[in-house]
Amino acid sequence: VLMKHIAADIDILALDLRYCDKGTVENVAAVASTLVPANLAGTPFAVVKRVNEADDTIYNYSVQETNAAEKQLYIIVSGYTKGVPELLTASLKNSRENVYVIGEKTAGANVLTESFLSSYGFSINPATAYLCSSDGEALPDDGITPDYPIDELEEIQYIYPFGDEREYIMRNLQYIIINGTLPQ
Repeated sequence: VLMKHIAADIDILALDLRYCDKGTVENVAAVASTLVPANLAGTPFAVVKRVNEADDTIYNYSVQETNAAEKQLYIIVSGYTKGVPELLTASLKNSRENVYVIGEKTAGANVLTESFLSSYGFSINPATAYLCSSDGEALPDDGITPDYPIDELEEIQYIYPFGDEREYIMRNLQYIIINGTLPQ
């Protein structure tokens, strides 16, 4: 779907990551690779720093036939956006221009956990690694602060399906795109 939009004659992309709290580093690295300049192929997208291990795992941007690096990118987030979607947001902000984050401050889930089954029939899920963006810095503990902070529940009467232009976030996003600022 993303490649279809990249090939289309559009200037602006909006990536909605509200309520997104799952995914793999490999998958978001593939998505990110379509959104950065081609000359970043082979450079770090993210670093996973494992606890109690000397070697970090580095995930690089991959080579893509087409990309949307020249298009303005708006990433919509919420307080429920956490983990690898935060990693995607931070790495894109570090790796290219024209990236703007809109919505609420993200959750701040900057660790990976691993499940260990005990011999007593329960499992524990300790943090085993830190997520670091393309600059090698760990994601902030308290989440990513949007460039355009908007509480999507501020005007509850504008709750519509995601993508509906009447929706509060989408109406504000359209205003930002046209005017370069939030409405008063």
